[in-house]
Amino acid sequence: MVGAEALSVVAVGRLLGALASGLNLVSMWSALALLSVWTSIYVPWAVFAATLGACALLARISAVAPASPSAAGRWN
Repeated sequence: MVGAEALSVVAVGRLLGALASGLNLVSMWSALALLSVWTSIYVPWAVFAATLGACALLARISAVAPASPSAAGRWN
């Protein structure tokens, strides 16, 4: 249950990050278009996926490790 909650937080962060990045890319593209500089928008999907995977892995480990039975036995 704790691991699923951590992954849902990562998913919400991914959506908010993608929204902020998309808004930034569109605003930069439109500002360049006002200067008559036409360019394409490039999104490095491999880097995006690797960062998302690393965040999900670290969030899951950080959430599950303190909640594991072996960790609970150390404090008793």
